[in-house]
Amino acid sequence: MGVKRYIKAADVFPRELLHQVSEALGGKEAYVWIPAARNINRAERNRYLLDLRKRGYSVREIAVRLFMNERTVWRVLARLRKAGSLPSRSDVDRKQEEPHE
Repeated sequence: MGVKRYIKAADVFPRELLHQVSEALGGKEAYVWIPAARNINRAERNRYLLDLRKRGYSVREIAVRLFMNERTVWRVLARLRKAGSLPSRSDVDRKQEEPHE
């Protein structure tokens, strides 16, 4: 992570966008964090990774498909599991043991 810089919004954004943001904030003054483009792309990648895992792809298959190291895939899955986006392994095992109706 690099150093966070504070930039005056009026110096970078068009007037119309500033007005829309101001309305969304209820006219209040606020500091707004805007993630770097690489972080937005990483979030999209992680959503796709999660979708692949939920569809039954193995970690190896995901790594090959996304040009990632398997260890990185495991780390991302662990973070997603901790955040509650992915069920724990024990939850998945329990669900598989339940009889289907």
